[in-house]
Amino acid sequence: MVNVPLADGKVLTRLSVSSLNRDGYAKRLSDGQDMGDRNADSARLQITTNVTEDIDFHLVGDVTRAREHSAPNKLLAIAPAPGLTGVPFLVNYNNLVAPTRGVTAPNGQKTLNSSFLTDSPFTTWGTGPNVNDLDLWGLAGTLTWNLGTVEAKSITAYRELQATFARDGDNTPFTYRETFNDDDQWQFSQEFQLSGDGMDGRFTWVGGVYYFTEEGTDNARADLAMGLWPPLGPPLSPATLILNRIDNTSYAVFGQGNFKLTDDLSVTAGARWNRDKKWISVFNRRQRDQVVFTDVQRSGDWNAFTPKLGLEYKASDDAMLYASAGKGFKSGGYNARPLADASEVTQYEPETIWTYEVGAKTGWLDNRLIVNVAGYLSKYDNIQLTVNQTPRNFVANAAKGTIKGAELEVRAKPAKGLDFDLAVGYTDAKYDEVGTGLGPTQILPITKAAKFVKTPKWTVSTGLQYTYAMGDGSTLSLRGDLSAYSKFYNDVANTELVAQSGYGIVNSRLTYTSPDDSWTLALFATNLTDRRYFVSGNASAAFGLAEASYGRPREWGVTLGAKF
Repeated sequence: MVNVPLADGKVLTRLSVSSLNRDGYAKRLSDGQDMGDRNADSARLQITTNVTEDIDFHLVGDVTRAREHSAPNKLLAIAPAPGLTGVPFLVNYNNLVAPTRGVTAPNGQKTLNSSFLTDSPFTTWGTGPNVNDLDLWGLAGTLTWNLGTVEAKSITAYRELQATFARDGDNTPFTYRETFNDDDQWQFSQEFQLSGDGMDGRFTWVGGVYYFTEEGTDNARADLAMGLWPPLGPPLSPATLILNRIDNTSYAVFGQGNFKLTDDLSVTAGARWNRDKKWISVFNRRQRDQVVFTDVQRSGDWNAFTPKLGLEYKASDDAMLYASAGKGFKSGGYNARPLADASEVTQYEPETIWTYEVGAKTGWLDNRLIVNVAGYLSKYDNIQLTVNQTPRNFVANAAKGTIKGAELEVRAKPAKGLDFDLAVGYTDAKYDEVGTGLGPTQILPITKAAKFVKTPKWTVSTGLQYTYAMGDGSTLSLRGDLSAYSKFYNDVANTELVAQSGYGIVNSRLTYTSPDDSWTLALFATNLTDRRYFVSGNASAAFGLAEASYGRPREWGVTLGAKF
């Protein structure tokens, strides 16, 4: 990063560039290629200038280019196995198709079988496309105009992306479950704000309007059980060529104000009105016979009014109590992966949530001890549940739900040079009602007893750092961190094969800082205990497969930073 003043300091510029290059930590045994690598370059240019004494302009432009391999998938189980029921389908594939593909399994058989399971969490027999590329750029400009008691602001932004990514979902040399996506998208947004204060600073406010529009294209291919036709294959033979297009627009009006009732008590009230309009075109063609079975457009719009109300009470110079209530809104949409015909391009409704929170932010011992606590209750309605069980991939308004939780945050300086922090979260999430799918093949795999996906009941993060000041003015710091999670499920069906039991990750860092703070040298280690854990998981009962992606193993490294 470098700062360069121009025009006698009237124009300030900052250029930041980065390059991240790292080998993958998983290996494909079939062809030796790695997965989970990083190869990304990016740059950002910022320009700030005072157009006049009362007008400021800030412009930001950024660009990113990534040329990487796929995420590190790992085959966990093949039917017959607990939770996988796709035995007849898999048997038919192995009897009729697999022997003709020229693939020999590790056990010498010409079938898709459990010998493709490997002993290491970081190896796979997968083949197929191995790509995860991204080209992204954007511009954003903010014009701020001081009108005295009122400030006007205009925020304009434009962004484009092109992404190509693929995955081998069967993790074998067979073309049994593979997908390839080539996506293009652009978006434009414009926001106008007015803000100000009055009543001798007791009242502050902000209001404005917002506009957003986007267009996008998904050109995809789903290679599923290639060579196996009905009635012996999937009844709907979902090996498909896909072309989906979207055109979405959103408008909003918003406002919020804060009024100090007394020097210690203030109230905040705000609201937002939102209107979303969506259009989608879904075109699907079967690969086996090139028959177009879906060519349809859908459009719809949704309105939402989302208020917010909050109270803040300053009990003392070191303690603030607060309470708030607010409504959230997530727009509706359309399913774009039909299995039979256009009737399955179904519309799901918006998701809404009311959240109530109370808490306290406190400081003790001259702020050497900071303690923050909070409790919350959230009531969900029309929960948008994403089901990813190949070949069934859809979103439906699955349920109503309640989430109750509490959070504790502690930051302390118990001794000179010693820093301690702790964050604990408790979440109790449950379904109150369970709905049904929106189409004949859209079956919801949940009951009221199901757990929310990726929602551990307990989360803990804590760290301890000691900094030693040496005689020449330099410092040496040693830090250790622990992040821990209780059991959670990686899929909505709560499949035990891909569930993650409770685990913890330990990281550490030793840092030397020069006397003039001009350079630092650090030695670090991540996942010190070399813990094996899932970052994602997927189970397809119909296809008789379960897979997961493991987190990074133990790693160590050295960093050098310099200021000049």
